[in-house]
Amino acid sequence: MSDILEQLYHGEISPWTQRIPPSPYQMALICQIDELRRQFLSGKTPEDAKMLEMLENKLTEAEDPMLSQAFAQGFSLACQLFLAGAGIR
Repeated sequence: MSDILEQLYHGEISPWTQRIPPSPYQMALICQIDELRRQFLSGKTPEDAKMLEMLENKLTEAEDPMLSQAFAQGFSLACQLFLAGAGIR
């Protein structure tokens, strides 16, 4: 087994801990969204807040499969590129 596979098998590599932190642009966008959400909810009823939460959950639910599919396609392409580079068909 190659070194990287052994490290992964033994838990020495944790890919999820190596994610890239959000860029300053992304952080500013997140702050803007939070502020807009806060402003929207000020003075709203608990029912309005619940409806917004349901909307946000449905948006996330719809987005998750698209992200998973994009990851799977990217992973497949990377494998194909690796195999082509190694001369394996």
